[in-house]
Amino acid sequence: MARKLFFQRDGNWVGEFPHDPEIGWVTGRRGIRRTLCTLASLSYLPDEERVKRLVVLYNAKASELRKAQFQAAEDKKKQQRQRKKMMVKQAAGIWLDEVQTTNSPDTWKAYDQTMNIYLKAVGNHPLSEFDRAMNIKFFNALKVRKSGRGRAISKSTQNKHMRHLQAFLNWAYDHEYLDRRFNLKKATAPKKDMDTIEISDLVSIRSHLEKAIAAESDPDRRFRLENLYRAFKIATNCLLRLGAIWSLKLENIDLKKREIRIRDNDELNWTNKKFKWPNKPINDALFAFLEEDLTNRPPCHRYFLDNGRGGPWYKQSADITRAMGEIFKELNLPSIKPFHHGFRATMITELLTQGEDPYSVQQLADHESVQTTLLYLNSRKVSQTKAANALPGL
Repeated sequence: MARKLFFQRDGNWVGEFPHDPEIGWVTGRRGIRRTLCTLASLSYLPDEERVKRLVVLYNAKASELRKAQFQAAEDKKKQQRQRKKMMVKQAAGIWLDEVQTTNSPDTWKAYDQTMNIYLKAVGNHPLSEFDRAMNIKFFNALKVRKSGRGRAISKSTQNKHMRHLQAFLNWAYDHEYLDRRFNLKKATAPKKDMDTIEISDLVSIRSHLEKAIAAESDPDRRFRLENLYRAFKIATNCLLRLGAIWSLKLENIDLKKREIRIRDNDELNWTNKKFKWPNKPINDALFAFLEEDLTNRPPCHRYFLDNGRGGPWYKQSADITRAMGEIFKELNLPSIKPFHHGFRATMITELLTQGEDPYSVQQLADHESVQTTLLYLNSRKVSQTKAANALPGL
């Protein structure tokens, strides 16, 4: 049964063209439609002449579509040829532009560093020529790379750079710059237990800060201790990451709803991990502290850790780590990152060992998956301690 080449719609004659003009009409697919002319423009013609005129217009439009289709195919082939010739540096630039749009500034900075290391170690070659030999060349370059302190970078850091390169190569394959996927060789890094401290150590830190605040007469030192105490309270009761604490504005603490809203901070150019905006519950202990603390704040304060003038306490979140690290030294505690291993990992471990649902802990810790949460569980230490205590005393 012959199909209609054109039909009337909305005051126009409309042509209906198959998806592929070269092979003709495809059964069950209506193809594309294009306006040929208005009904009024041919209304004066007899039916037979009108049909002839419409056939001419139809064929002209079909020819136009074929040319556009051919040109699009040629453009695609040209783009594919250009992709195959693209150099690593140029492709990395396109990739990093996308990363800058879709990821945090810290992620972009880390990826950019990796690509600079790769270009220095392996060179700027056509991306399509990447092979196992170049993987090994980069692998060997990382093995002898020195840190800022002049020491060889750790295998974990080597693997970090290799993971970044893997992300770039995966992107290149997805965008047809590479014909195949690569599974990069990485350094064999030792598997370390998660470093944590004890709950008794957290109690010691809290008591130390409370006593120091009460005894301090110098206003500046007292202000510093108060901010450290605030950071300690919110870190141990909400499991917030340091960046979220550093960038937290008072407007995002809602005591009525008993929640803390984690939001990006454009003033500090800070974005939350994975671009998530979670709301964290305020437990009873933190609520009592915040209720008193916020009541006594001067109107000029805008940040939870405020500098006294409406700005962040420190320009960099790492400075808060160093300040809390001094407290760890005073108490002879392990030399670990206070807000990551000392507070966050310790509390996650405590929740899990006390039998809390891992999925609830995952949500509270703002982890992407429950597997990540379970990695924070210092289960090896806990199980070994239990087994060691069960040994007969000899």
